[in-house]
Amino acid sequence: MFLSLTALSIFFTACTTKQEINNSDAKETDAISDTQPAAQIIAEAQVDFIEFEVTILDDDPNKTKIQLSMNNHQEDLSAYDYKNISKLDGQSAEKWEEESNGIGGHHLEGTLTFPKTENPGTLTLTGLPVGKVVLKFNQAK
Repeated sequence: MFLSLTALSIFFTACTTKQEINNSDAKETDAISDTQPAAQIIAEAQVDFIEFEVTILDDDPNKTKIQLSMNNHQEDLSAYDYKNISKLDGQSAEKWEEESNGIGGHHLEGTLTFPKTENPGTLTLTGLPVGKVVLKFNQAK
């Protein structure tokens, strides 16, 4: 789903806080919600020219599965090895399953599988064309 930058800015103003951290070129984003039911988007951000949506899936009692969706109009994002560039709270991903790859890798969606993690705090992606991206999840209160 494509959102115009104006609509995305309004959404972020209402729902999230975005911070850019200049040290080590990381982009850190605080995101979203007061509650986290299964399969709810818990992080949504625009970092430079890439839009990110992250959803924790609650369909495996032994693993933490995260659906990652990325959209842009500049780069083919399908060429990256998401298993090796993704960490959840410092733990490496065990698996990446690409689910859709639209318009030459500009709209990419897949599922990352990690060891079971209760209340995940951050998803870190390194090596993307926008640099290191740290998506920080707000926990339910």
